[in-house]
Amino acid sequence: MQNLLSTSELTKELVMELMESADSYYDLANCKGSSNELEGKILAALFYEPSTRTRLSTETAMLRLGGRVITAVGEEYSSLRKGESLKDTAKVISNYADVVAIRHKQAGSAKEFAEGASVPVINCGDGPADHPTQALLEAYQLYRTFGKLDGLTIAYIGDLKNSRTSNALLKLLSNFGGKAKLLSPPSLKLVEESKYEGIEYQECETIEEALSGVDAIYSSRVRVEYFDDQSEYERLKAYFVLTRELLETNCPDAALLHALPRIDEIPEEVDDWKGAKYFEALAGGVAVRMALLKKLLCS
Repeated sequence: MQNLLSTSELTKELVMELMESADSYYDLANCKGSSNELEGKILAALFYEPSTRTRLSTETAMLRLGGRVITAVGEEYSSLRKGESLKDTAKVISNYADVVAIRHKQAGSAKEFAEGASVPVINCGDGPADHPTQALLEAYQLYRTFGKLDGLTIAYIGDLKNSRTSNALLKLLSNFGGKAKLLSPPSLKLVEESKYEGIEYQECETIEEALSGVDAIYSSRVRVEYFDDQSEYERLKAYFVLTRELLETNCPDAALLHALPRIDEIPEEVDDWKGAKYFEALAGGVAVRMALLKKLLCS
């Protein structure tokens, strides 16, 4: 494994290898411990698009393995602002770091960067296109919750057209079969090219229909950055709200995931519901990124 640029690179065998490796790091991540497995290695964290969880989780993973981190945050503070290409930036950064994690607003940016890099590259979100490490995080929480990934029925609710995290999780789980129940506003439905072989799809009309009989729910926010009309965003941002009553009535034993940040789609009253896993998943996110860094740098 040389890079992780797309969720499509995550085969069933590789996903399970990373899940099992993450298990070995979970206690370390959860208890805020450290090791020296990557001592002397340097991660370059290039976050040209806003990020809290992905950036800090990736950096934490490297630090807990004994490595070090150098950062570039915001395109306006980088040589990209001067017109330097991503390929040239990659050639420069490859002289400073052993591995690069990059987030950029442009679809395909991680692939373009990797073409100029001579060190492993991790795609931490390229515009609306993909987010493979987030897919691994969500899959790892499902794996910890159910002890498997095969054959799960998951409701995907929210902005499915623009949600790179929903698309990435669907792509990853296409290796494991199962069923996807889809619910979104009519203008934000999942595009056909984001439907993958290996999964059975069901378009739902009501939130009750979407929640019935599922193992898990994956909620995604309506993304304001994809709206030219602010009033349309305001109309749609709370189109489907997952209240505690709805969840307890329709899917009392399901797990609820969200990539965060949430806006109005999950009220705070849900946070202490037994199925709410979106904050619990954060420690697993560090563990799975530790597993990925170890795989890229030591195999």
